[in-house]
Amino acid sequence: MSQKPKVEPHVGRLGYLQALVTEFQETESQNAKEQVLANLANFAYDPSNYQYLRQLQEASVTCAQTGPTRSTSCRQGASRSSSTACPVPTRRLCCPPSPRSCT
Repeated sequence: MSQKPKVEPHVGRLGYLQALVTEFQETESQNAKEQVLANLANFAYDPSNYQYLRQLQEASVTCAQTGPTRSTSCRQGASRSSSTACPVPTRRLCCPPSPRSCT
């Protein structure tokens, strides 16, 4: 990921997060995917982003892309992201049990 996602300035936070998700889904480079995932995890620390992350179901993307082959920092960031974006009562919905689940 050598540049910011291409986003019109007026699209706002939801548009920017959607651009990150799209970039994550479309990129072939594992390093770029990890960098985008780290950016999304950073957004999850801000409570004002919770509604947007829920709309984008970003926790599901995070859970699906983390696993035993990812670096420790990537897994930790993804875990923090999904925990923040999905409070305990709804976490099960966001992170269904699977071999690559973040739970």
